[in-house]
Amino acid sequence: MRLLPFALISSLFGVSFLSAQVESSGPVVVPTSVLKRYDHDKNGSLDVSEMARWEADKAARIEKQRAEREAILTRYDTDRDGRISETEKAAAKLERERERTDAETARLRALANQAEMQNAKAPAAEPATEGAAEPAMMQ
Repeated sequence: MRLLPFALISSLFGVSFLSAQVESSGPVVVPTSVLKRYDHDKNGSLDVSEMARWEADKAARIEKQRAEREAILTRYDTDRDGRISETEKAAAKLERERERTDAETARLRALANQAEMQNAKAPAAEPATEGAAEPAMMQ
């Protein structure tokens, strides 16, 4: 037997990757979503190169998740204990809300500036001349 790592579909929702023992002569069972993405020759199984691409993509995804966790800890773990406490979580939530509000304010300002620029480019309406005769209504 050899160990062959594979991801469960639930890993897409934050569950860690697992390793399963499979017999070297038996087929490797992979989720349908993985076959759709990595089975380029559409034979219903992954060959060595397809499996290598799947494994490389998993490794890249794991590294990206690790980097994201590290960035979150660096940014919000103010007491540097390696965990986000309830106080730190509340502060992070307030900070993210403020950032969203600032971004929305900037977006609205940009739209207002764009509208002002378009109004400035529009030709001015001709002013009505004094004493101009109104068309007479027929009786």
